Formats: sequence, structure tokens, C-alpha cells
Amino acid sequence: MATAKHKRYAYVDESGQDTKGELFLVAVVVTESERDALRRRLGEIERESGKCERKWTKTPRDERSRYPERIISLPDLARHLYFSSYRGAQTYVDLTILSTAKALNAAAHGVFEATIFVDGLGRKERHRFAAGLRKLRITVRKVRGVRDESDEFTRLADAIAGFVRDALGGDETMRGLLELLQIQFGRVAARAIVRRTPGAPPIVAPGPRLRENCHRHFGQTGWPGMIPCPHFGH
Repeated sequence: MATAKHKRYAYVDESGQDTKGELFLVAVVVTESERDALRRRLGEIERESGKCERKWTKTPRDERSRYPERIISLPDLARHLYFSSYRGAQTYVDLTILSTAKALNAAAHGVFEATIFVDGLGRKERHRFAAGLRKLRITVRKVRGVRDESDEFTRLADAIAGFVRDALGGDETMRGLLELLQIQFGRVAARAIVRRTPGAPPIVAPGPRLRENCHRHFGQTGWPGMIPCPHFGH
């Protein structure tokens, strides 16, 4: 009898292409059956914080801090959040594919089929994105390009990418919130940035299948200069 596959959804955004490889961040929100309940809660948080439907870069500073504060206060929501950061690499699409695969596998419990929503992904890039995920042994149902204002989850991914970038860029308020995440959820997320070193061993070894397929897909050993996709939660 075939094993039933869980439906899993990933919402992906990135930040940092303008730095020309100095710092590139990928944020991923992963949900399953709780998606509708989380969407309602996110809508409430957007209204309570005053951020509403604005992009992170268009959100006033005081509202920028209130939004992640409310996300942090809800472990059941925060545990769905992942990010990866990279230095010294400009293969942005490949790094986004890899980060998405890592987040989906980190969230895995049982067999799943994934639908992925990627901010700004063009029609021509969707096939490449789906093919890259399949090479990393991700069962893909669909890959779609979206605008980061289009719904609560894509706006959350946009905010996480912006929030972490601000924190790592020296914003003291955002750095404090990121450190709070470390304390609350026991994850080292802010100081584990590493420079890309060809052939360097991975910081946290992935499973053999994912590691093998990463090597086949990206043509190098280890992970390409990144931290293990830390997630805020268990």
C-alpha cells in the first residue's frame, strides 16, 4: 500500500543580491495542515503591530520591531520559520533552492509533497527551481512565483529576510530580537555566519542522501558557505 503524503507548503523570500555576494539571506516559512489557522493569526499580528500588508522595507521603524516581537512571542508560529545566510557566493537561485530543500527536510515528519511559493520567481525559472529541488530528493507538487505582498506567509518570509539582514548588518534593536530568539528557542542563529571555503566540511552534517544530491547538483563538497538552516522553534 502506498504511503500517504502530507501536503507541505513553503514560502520563500531572499535578501542581499544588492551586496554582490557580501551577504545573501534566504527565509523560508514551512506549514502543513495548520496553514489556515496560522494565516488568521498572522493577519491579526499584522494589524496589531501596525505593519499591515507593507513590505519590510516600507514599514516604519517602530512597527518593524513590533511585528517580530509578536512573532517571537508565539512559539507555535515561530517554529515554522527558517533562514540560511551566505557570504562570498552569488549563485542566488541555486542557494535559494538549497535553502528551501533544507527547510523542508528540517520540518519533515513522514512522507510529504511540497508546494513552493517563491517571491519574484519568473515563469522561466520555475522549472529550474522545481528540477533543483527534485535533484535534492524533494517531492514537488508545484512551484509558483508570487509577489511578497500577496498574502500573510509571503509577507512573513519577506519580513524574516529583512529582519535578519538588519540584525546581521548591525541594527542593535533587531540584533537584540535575534538574540532573544536564540535564548528562547536554543538556536545559535546570529553568530554562525561563515565565509565560503571550497571543500570545507559542513558545520552540521546533512543526511547522506541530501549531501550526495547537493554534491551532484552544485558540483562541490560540503555545503556552499552557509549555516545550517536554523529554525526558530523545536
